[in-house]
Amino acid sequence: SRASLFACNRVHANLHLWSCAHMAPKAAKKATKKGVLKRIKKQHSLSKTITVGGKKYDREMVLAARRATRGAKNVLVSKDDAKQIFEAARPMGSSGRSSYDQMEKKTMAYIRSKYKFTEAADKLLRSLVSKAGAAQGKRTKAKKAAK
Repeated sequence: SRASLFACNRVHANLHLWSCAHMAPKAAKKATKKGVLKRIKKQHSLSKTITVGGKKYDREMVLAARRATRGAKNVLVSKDDAKQIFEAARPMGSSGRSSYDQMEKKTMAYIRSKYKFTEAADKLLRSLVSKAGAAQGKRTKAKKAAK
């Protein structure tokens, strides 16, 4: 009975090896085009910080930049990745409802200095930030005028 148990386990092990060898390989993780908003809102991680080199930065923005350059040969930040970095900085988009505070400005400066962007991604990120800044300024002016 012991020999048959051993044979049974060996057959099971062989079947397992065969089934694992014929499984499709997992796809490499990519930055999703849908963005990071859903996950950020669920985790309530918008106001959290991360310390890099002894300085505090906005956590979600730094993580978005890290995700953008994940992988051995992936050194440039693309347009989709730039959108995600912007979404992490401004969860409400260019509506002017989410503020762009000193922490986020400092983090954006850090990301721009540390990571390389494609020309299109750099242009897109700059335009998104400037549009959002203009919307925030307009909203602030309207609030002050209402007082």
